[in-house]
Amino acid sequence: MAIVRNKLMVELYPTVQDVCEVISAVGVFHQGQEDKYLEAIKVSIEKRLEELKQPKGGG
Repeated sequence: MAIVRNKLMVELYPTVQDVCEVISAVGVFHQGQEDKYLEAIKVSIEKRLEELKQPKGGG
């Protein structure tokens, strides 16, 4: 039985430009649902931004 998998391996420098290029490239795997894919990324980014706004706990 054949096993078919989409697998994407990425090597990148953690620059904003590289991350943006990966997001765009992965969108190809979500044809017809790219809006949902991008919306999920947006939610994740907004969540992280809220986390960064929280005061840091310190001892």
